[in-house]
Amino acid sequence: QTVGFSTCAVVNMRDGQLSLMWRVGDFRRNHMVEGTARAQIICHTVEPSGEVSVSYRDLNLCCNEIILATPTLIIHNIESNSPLYRLSRQDLQRDDFELVVTFTYTGDSTGMLHQTR
Repeated sequence: QTVGFSTCAVVNMRDGQLSLMWRVGDFRRNHMVEGTARAQIICHTVEPSGEVSVSYRDLNLCCNEIILATPTLIIHNIESNSPLYRLSRQDLQRDDFELVVTFTYTGDSTGMLHQTR
Protein backbone atom coordinates (compact mmCIF):
# COMPACT_ATOMS: atom_id res chain seq x y z
CA GLN A 1 0.00 0.00 0.00
CA THR A 2 1.22 3.49 -0.77
CA VAL A 3 -0.92 6.57 -0.15
CA GLY A 4 -4.45 5.98 1.10
CA PHE A 5 -7.56 7.69 2.42
CA SER A 6 -9.68 6.88 5.45
CA THR A 7 -12.70 4.74 4.58
CA CYS A 8 -15.12 7.15 6.26
CA ALA A 9 -15.58 10.90 6.12
CA VAL A 10 -17.00 12.81 9.09
CA VAL A 11 -19.20 15.91 9.30
CA ASN A 12 -18.36 17.67 12.54
CA MET A 13 -17.84 21.08 14.14
CA ARG A 14 -14.23 22.27 13.89
CA ASP A 15 -13.21 25.71 15.14
CA GLY A 16 -16.86 26.75 15.22
CA GLN A 17 -17.42 25.75 11.58
CA LEU A 18 -19.37 22.74 10.30
CA SER A 19 -16.86 20.73 8.25
CA LEU A 20 -16.49 17.56 6.19
CA MET A 21 -13.21 15.83 7.10
CA TRP A 22 -11.20 12.74 6.21
CA ARG A 23 -7.58 11.62 6.49
CA VAL A 24 -4.88 10.85 3.99
CA GLY A 25 -1.74 8.94 4.95
CA ASP A 26 1.52 7.79 3.37
CA PHE A 27 2.23 4.12 4.08
CA ARG A 28 5.51 3.93 2.20
CA ARG A 29 8.92 3.92 3.88
CA ASN A 30 10.10 7.00 2.02
CA HIS A 31 7.94 10.12 2.06
CA MET A 32 6.88 12.29 -0.84
CA VAL A 33 8.03 15.80 -1.52
CA GLU A 34 4.64 17.46 -1.94
CA GLY A 35 1.06 16.70 -2.88
CA THR A 36 -2.20 18.31 -3.89
CA ALA A 37 -5.63 17.12 -2.75
CA ARG A 38 -8.82 17.66 -4.73
CA ALA A 39 -12.40 16.62 -3.93
CA GLN A 40 -15.64 16.55 -5.90
CA ILE A 41 -19.24 15.56 -5.23
CA ILE A 42 -20.66 13.53 -8.12
CA CYS A 43 -24.42 13.03 -8.49
CA HIS A 44 -26.17 10.65 -10.90
CA THR A 45 -29.75 11.61 -11.79
CA VAL A 46 -32.18 9.47 -13.79
CA GLU A 47 -34.37 11.72 -15.91
CA PRO A 48 -38.05 10.80 -16.62
CA SER A 49 -36.96 9.77 -20.12
CA GLY A 50 -34.59 7.19 -18.59
CA GLU A 51 -31.50 9.15 -19.50
CA VAL A 52 -28.84 9.31 -16.77
CA SER A 53 -27.18 12.66 -16.22
CA VAL A 54 -24.03 13.17 -14.20
CA SER A 55 -23.21 16.41 -12.43
CA TYR A 56 -20.23 17.28 -10.30
CA ARG A 57 -19.19 20.11 -8.01
CA ASP A 58 -15.73 20.86 -6.69
CA LEU A 59 -15.33 21.10 -2.94
CA ASN A 60 -13.15 23.93 -1.66
CA LEU A 61 -10.54 22.46 0.67
CA CYS A 62 -9.00 24.43 3.53
CA CYS A 63 -5.47 23.40 2.66
CA ASN A 64 -5.03 21.34 -0.49
CA GLU A 65 -1.21 21.62 -0.71
CA ILE A 66 0.17 18.97 1.61
CA ILE A 67 3.57 17.65 2.69
CA LEU A 68 2.63 14.23 3.96
CA ALA A 69 5.08 13.28 6.73
CA THR A 70 2.29 12.04 9.05
CA PRO A 71 -1.40 11.27 8.38
CA THR A 72 -3.15 14.56 7.66
CA LEU A 73 -6.71 15.76 7.90
CA ILE A 74 -8.30 17.15 4.74
CA ILE A 75 -11.06 19.62 5.57
CA HIS A 76 -13.93 21.12 3.57
CA ASN A 77 -15.80 23.85 5.45
CA ILE A 78 -19.53 23.64 4.78
CA GLU A 79 -20.26 27.29 3.96
CA SER A 80 -22.99 28.92 1.86
CA ASN A 81 -21.11 28.16 -1.41
CA SER A 82 -20.68 24.45 -0.55
CA PRO A 83 -22.83 21.86 -2.36
CA LEU A 84 -23.44 20.32 1.08
CA TYR A 85 -24.69 23.55 2.69
CA ARG A 86 -28.43 22.99 2.31
CA LEU A 87 -28.33 19.26 3.15
CA SER A 88 -29.60 18.03 6.51
CA ARG A 89 -28.32 14.96 8.30
CA GLN A 90 -31.23 12.97 6.84
CA ASP A 91 -30.46 14.29 3.33
CA LEU A 92 -26.84 13.13 3.65
CA GLN A 93 -28.01 9.65 4.65
CA ARG A 94 -30.70 9.45 1.95
CA ASP A 95 -29.18 11.20 -1.07
CA ASP A 96 -27.25 9.24 -3.65
CA PHE A 97 -23.92 10.93 -4.35
CA GLU A 98 -20.27 10.03 -4.49
CA LEU A 99 -17.33 11.84 -2.89
CA VAL A 100 -14.33 11.49 -5.19
CA VAL A 101 -10.97 12.49 -3.74
CA THR A 102 -7.65 12.55 -5.55
CA PHE A 103 -4.19 13.14 -4.16
CA THR A 104 -1.50 13.92 -6.72
CA TYR A 105 2.09 13.89 -5.53
CA THR A 106 5.70 13.76 -6.64
CA GLY A 107 7.65 10.75 -5.37
CA ASP A 108 10.77 11.89 -3.53
CA SER A 109 13.01 9.05 -4.71
CA THR A 110 12.14 9.20 -8.43
CA GLY A 111 10.59 12.64 -8.98
CA MET A 112 7.73 10.94 -10.85
CA LEU A 113 4.15 12.17 -10.60
CA HIS A 114 1.64 9.77 -8.96
CA GLN A 115 -2.08 9.95 -8.25
CA THR A 116 -4.21 8.16 -5.66
CA ARG A 117 -7.98 8.15 -5.88
